[in-house]
Amino acid sequence: MTSSAAECIEIKLPQGSATVSVPITVTWSLASTDPTAFGLMEKNINLNIIASVAPVDAGSEFSGATALTFDNEGQFVIQGITQPSSVTNISK
Repeated sequence: MTSSAAECIEIKLPQGSATVSVPITVTWSLASTDPTAFGLMEKNINLNIIASVAPVDAGSEFSGATALTFDNEGQFVIQGITQPSSVTNISK
């Protein structure tokens, strides 16, 4: 798994690998200038598709956790994006 940031959204993933269909907990933290509504995008780099976008509404919180579930095997990049709309299986 790889973590990355959009804007200044910090994303932390658990150590090790994930199992298909078993949720993992991704933690995130925001700076005071970050948007409070954002998405966590799962991109399967083996298939070159965006597998999903998990919308997050942080409200007044500056940190939190979100569960992500991988629907297929592969290497994924999890990226914070400022467009929180749900997207499924879109080739990029």
